[in-house]
Amino acid sequence: SDRAAEMYEWARETLAARGYRHYEISNWARPGWESRHNMAYWVQTPYLGFGVSAHGYYQAERRGNVRGLAAYLRRVEEGQDPAAGVERIDVERARSDGIIFGLRLIDGVDRVVFRVQHGADPLDLWPAQIARLVEQGMLAVTPARVALTPRAHLLGNYVWEHFL
Repeated sequence: SDRAAEMYEWARETLAARGYRHYEISNWARPGWESRHNMAYWVQTPYLGFGVSAHGYYQAERRGNVRGLAAYLRRVEEGQDPAAGVERIDVERARSDGIIFGLRLIDGVDRVVFRVQHGADPLDLWPAQIARLVEQGMLAVTPARVALTPRAHLLGNYVWEHFL
């Protein structure tokens, strides 16, 4: 909505004027105080989850443990896996997640890191989609990065659907 766009612009300008860095679509922080927890998701850093309702992403699996202490303890005491759900992430899904998650960052996707993680450059995987989004003013591409343009910050869902 127009109101949401106005509020977002106000936040972007006001927080920048007060020394906050816009580092992720919906997050600002003083330099050095960015959420390392959230950043791990956006750059696909493996992490383990231990305990009730904990989640993890490790060795091409997304896991989420059962909710509720009683159910969790019962599974652990019986020697069962406490995961309520395990999702295998194949190469195609990992690449799709990599571009979508990376575009949440204001700096965007580091093309070298993406190539190391996924064995290909985003421009080689999605040439038509990226070209179309650049033409529409939604993406900026440099030799180092692919990133949302400021205009696209409120239209992320539109951009991300091109990579599903």
